[in-house]
Amino acid sequence: MQEYSFPGGGQKPDKRMAGLMIAVVAVLAVLYSSYYQIEPGEQGVVLRFGRYDRAVYNGPHLKLPWPVEQLLREQVDRVRLLEIGYREYRGQLRPVMAEAEMLTGDKNIVVAPMNVQYTISSLNDFLFNTKSPETVIHDAAEAALRQVVGYLPIDDAISERKDEIEIAVREKLNEIVNDTYHIGINIRQVQLRDVRVPDAVVEAFRDVTSAKEDSARSIEQAEGYRNQVMPRAQADSIRLTRDAEAYAQRRLFIARGDSARFVQVYNEYRSARDITETRLYLETMERIIARQPKYIVGGEQANLFIMPNNDGVRTLMQGGRR
Repeated sequence: MQEYSFPGGGQKPDKRMAGLMIAVVAVLAVLYSSYYQIEPGEQGVVLRFGRYDRAVYNGPHLKLPWPVEQLLREQVDRVRLLEIGYREYRGQLRPVMAEAEMLTGDKNIVVAPMNVQYTISSLNDFLFNTKSPETVIHDAAEAALRQVVGYLPIDDAISERKDEIEIAVREKLNEIVNDTYHIGINIRQVQLRDVRVPDAVVEAFRDVTSAKEDSARSIEQAEGYRNQVMPRAQADSIRLTRDAEAYAQRRLFIARGDSARFVQVYNEYRSARDITETRLYLETMERIIARQPKYIVGGEQANLFIMPNNDGVRTLMQGGRR
């Protein structure tokens, strides 16, 4: 049987070619681990030997291969949701009363679940300034809510000033996480959920609410009655005041006239005392007996004369004789 010899058959592989292949693969691996792309909405930080070295933003970049340098990246534009006082599980809200119950400014208890929406503004601060940034944000949001609600009465917390509470909590939370802890986040929105009183005191709270409504209705009725009565009372007061003033003026003028007349009489009295006394006596007697019967007693026969006004003169003799 004839044998054929194949080219290169029986020869050892070329070691140089194998080394070249390994070197090419190593270079490709280094290039692959060194090149990276930061997508829009992302932000990254490069760690050199485990320590922060630099921040990187949108676009292609190169870094030293691992383990010299390591890349950490986060979707900083993604809106993250933090739940306080409740947890959402399979579309259902489960209350966490230890977080949701708090005291109001008038010493009532209210259940105020809330969520916080935020984005990352500085990835370096978010990753390295605190060990667990989400825990810090959660605790700070709960503290800010308790502080704001603790200054308000329960009626404001439940309905009347809900929007103001959300704005105040947002400002307070932003101050805590960024000015105090420097976490590097942007608080986009704070939203209160179903703010209510605890189930154990619902009936009592309804009774109090009903009593307040009755009180407000009574006050409103009283104010309506006052609005009806006050104009009349003010008009009567003005009329009485004017009548009193007119009476005072009239009495003053009368007193002045009497005083002037007295002065005139006194002057006449000083000039002719006897005549004045007689005239005053006669005028006084005239005023006294002008409309009264006159009795004249005297004479030798002791007759009693009765003088009516205009009915003539009747004479009554003493002892009943006419």
